[in-house]
Amino acid sequence: MKMDQGLAWMLAFLFAGTGGSAFYWWASYISGEKHAIMIAAGTEPTPSPSPSTSPSPSDSPSPSASGDAHQSVEKINAAMPAAWGYLGSQGPRYWSRLDPAYRECGAVRGQSPIDLDNTKMDPKLKPIAFHYRDSNLVTTLRGQEILATVSGDNFVEIEGDRYNLHSISIHTPSEHQLQSVPYELELQLNHRSPSGELAVIAMFVAAGGRNEDLELMLASLPKGDGDERELAGFPLMKLIPKKRTYFHYKGSLTTPPCTGNVAWYVFTTSIEAPSRDIERAVRLVVNNSRPLQKTSGRHITRSNR
Repeated sequence: MKMDQGLAWMLAFLFAGTGGSAFYWWASYISGEKHAIMIAAGTEPTPSPSPSTSPSPSDSPSPSASGDAHQSVEKINAAMPAAWGYLGSQGPRYWSRLDPAYRECGAVRGQSPIDLDNTKMDPKLKPIAFHYRDSNLVTTLRGQEILATVSGDNFVEIEGDRYNLHSISIHTPSEHQLQSVPYELELQLNHRSPSGELAVIAMFVAAGGRNEDLELMLASLPKGDGDERELAGFPLMKLIPKKRTYFHYKGSLTTPPCTGNVAWYVFTTSIEAPSRDIERAVRLVVNNSRPLQKTSGRHITRSNR
């Protein structure tokens, strides 16, 4: 038996007072499951313009045009990536459910970070050739993501292939672990080849001695969500440890969309910074590290030069 829509809406709002799930069920009954999902996600179409800005009857779209406009709104909303974080219902456990574009975050195999244990020496691994110059860094904080975009022509050569540096991510504590032990901080230098292949060069940061350039970078972190800080002429090569042996494996990005087939190179030697400077990042985000992922039989190799 078909229910009168006016009565149904009245019951929907009555149920809203007893719990959101009941309201979404009734909204689904009235307007369809798709619209109920949009309401729950906070992405329902924007309200109609106020009378002062409403179009005249002659300018009003036809029913078919209105349908097209509604579809356009849905397409725009669908294209906007969902918010994600590290806590609660937006945390890593739920990333793959937040947005279809994040589906790969739920993959059982091939994800990062991992515990760098049971590694095998591979004498065929060649040293990474760095071609970095002093460059401007623009560091932003979005939620709990600290990301520094890098200007200029900076790149590395790995096995004869070129990868261009475009940004640096900062995670605390470290995302990767060394024999199940995390470090205070991890820097990830994000690269992309001209053909679109991804490579990340990472290094652990331990509390310890002075490193003036790393201290300067950490002192220039944003002060709050949405804040932006620029650091001019930063010497990127000062971040690279003197001993450049590394662990290597194939993984993924550690933040949504968790894109796979990423070549990881994690230095075996950490760099150091005073505890007070590391604490700046810790206070800023508390924890922005994805939990360890299963190695699932992947080969983790280690260079000897």
